[in-house]
Amino acid sequence: MPKKRVVPVSACLESFGDDVGQDETGGDNLNCPKCNGLHSHIIAVGSLKHRPESGGGEGEDAYAGTVVIGKTPARRSALAVVFDCEECWHKFALVVQQHKGMNYVTVHSPFDVRVAKRVFNLTVMYAHECP
Repeated sequence: MPKKRVVPVSACLESFGDDVGQDETGGDNLNCPKCNGLHSHIIAVGSLKHRPESGGGEGEDAYAGTVVIGKTPARRSALAVVFDCEECWHKFALVVQQHKGMNYVTVHSPFDVRVAKRVFNLTVMYAHECP
């Protein structure tokens, strides 16, 4: 697996302004950090577990309604929305990490989906993954 990098969210956003199609909800689009592709799908939502040596890390390991799908080096757990790019099949995550009352939003690229696949029993295979 390539080394994960943390990318500022602003580097992955594309604004369509008022030029929004009838079926779209508007707002900014989260592009793929690898190929800048516009089309991706949410494949998992989960928590990233805080480091155990943080001295009684505040809060639970997983946020309510989620399960742990990875780790974070921070003192508190993080929330991750995992995407799969339709154009290059790259897996990346929009991560919200809280620290001292502030919420930092970053993109983790690539995102290791092995835990998420196991937890959610994801069996969806794309053409490029078929044996």
